Amino acid sequence: MDLPEIMDKRFGSTPIPSLTGDTGKDVESIIQWLLDFSLFKDFVYRNPKREKGKEFSDAVVIYDDTVIIIQIKAQESPKDPIRWTEKHLQAAIKQLNGS
Repeated sequence: MDLPEIMDKRFGSTPIPSLTGDTGKDVESIIQWLLDFSLFKDFVYRNPKREKGKEFSDAVVIYDDTVIIIQIKAQESPKDPIRWTEKHLQAAIKQLNGS
């Protein structure tokens, strides 16, 4: 069975996102699609908003008494991955704390 056939059999599956050439947006779309496909889209909230229309996170998964908040970052620079991660992890934490 190929992927489109599997998707057709899944409840609420969404099509695989098309790539736009914007690495950050493409990675976010693919991760959100994987969440939809793996956990069913009824439990996945993409880019939920908080007050004044600001984004709460890139995705939130809510199932029963469990909430998973997801912040997605993608590195496409030649910078050292450890230093890049330290910098962007702090930015993600700050964004989540602000939410």
